[in-house]
Amino acid sequence: MFGDVDKIGNLNQLKKARIVTLWLEKELGAVVIPNLAYISEDSFETFFAGLEECSVVALSLKGHVRRPSERKLTMAAVKYAVDHLPLKAIVVYSACGKDDTVYSMLKYATDHGVQIIIPNNSLLEANRRERDAV
Repeated sequence: MFGDVDKIGNLNQLKKARIVTLWLEKELGAVVIPNLAYISEDSFETFFAGLEECSVVALSLKGHVRRPSERKLTMAAVKYAVDHLPLKAIVVYSACGKDDTVYSMLKYATDHGVQIIIPNNSLLEANRRERDAV
C-alpha cells in the first residue's frame, strides 16, 4: 500500500485488489497468492483480514529495506502474519543485493518453520552483479 495516501485511499486500493483476486480465482480458476499489504502496525488487522486460511503469501521488499523504520515495519508485518496466519511459505519479491539483509528481516518467519522463496528477477540479478563487482 502507499504510505503517502490516507487510510481510505489505501482501503479502496485493497478492495480493488481483492475484487480482482476473486475474479481471477472464480472466473479463471487461477491460483492467486495474496500480497501482504500494510501501511502501519495499526493497519495489520484490517489489511490482513480475509487471509486467515492462506498458507502462502507474497511480500514485496522493494522499497522496504533502505531505512531502519521500513525494515522495522516490515519485520513487524512478517511477525503479525506468522502469528495470525497458518503460513507455510512466503514468496518474496526482492531487489536487495544482500541476501543476509533479506533473511535477517524474515528471521521470525524462518524461526517458525515458514519457507522463504525468493524467485530471481532482473533487478535482483543486476544488484547482485553490482555487489559482486565491488
